[in-house]
Amino acid sequence: MRQARLREELDQVPFGLSQRAAMEKWSLMTVTVLLALTVRWAVSLGSYSGAGKPPMYGDYEAQRHWQEITYNLPIRQWYFNTSDNNLLYWGLDYPPLTAYHSFICAYIAKFINPDWVALHSSRGYESQAHKLFMRTTGLILIDHGHFQYPCSALDEFVFME
Repeated sequence: MRQARLREELDQVPFGLSQRAAMEKWSLMTVTVLLALTVRWAVSLGSYSGAGKPPMYGDYEAQRHWQEITYNLPIRQWYFNTSDNNLLYWGLDYPPLTAYHSFICAYIAKFINPDWVALHSSRGYESQAHKLFMRTTGLILIDHGHFQYPCSALDEFVFME
């Protein structure tokens, strides 16, 4: 009797699920996440608004510019109009968490290629390597078709479940 009870306890995983049910749940979640990433990656192969169109260049330039600003300026200047931060040119208008994400991406970008985030001189910079970098660093947070972050709340909800 004691051995049967011990065997039953070993067959259980946290939250009272059997090992088989837990494996099925993780397998389904893994397939779902891989499918979502595949769809996002496929969307990222297309163009984006403003591609190659000065003076604003579109959503890609907005995200790239935010990396430039967050990397090169002190935090206290991120949201204010200055000679180094013209708010009419893709001013940072997302909450600070997004700005910190841009800063982390910019730090990595500067390590890979300083031209990507050079203050002022990188305005309008477009390259396949940098687009790939931006789309990869924001794989979960970014809407790959528009270089925006609207799906982050949905992702947080999904991963909380």
